[in-house]
Amino acid sequence: MKKRYFIRELALRDLEEIWLFTLSGWSLEQADAYTSSILARLNLLADNPSVGYYPLNNWFVATIVAI
Repeated sequence: MKKRYFIRELALRDLEEIWLFTLSGWSLEQADAYTSSILARLNLLADNPSVGYYPLNNWFVATIVAI
């Protein structure tokens, strides 16, 4: 079952800034590729939450929270 997640407004603005910065410095194709890659990783983490955890001195640290 696919898990759902939401992206906060501030994070959406950050994603838009990444896209605009990449567009101005590289190309439309690269800007689309970067944002698509970020969204694909969010989907991966939502579907496989254990991928986003890593051990740190016998503690597990969450790098993203899926709901």
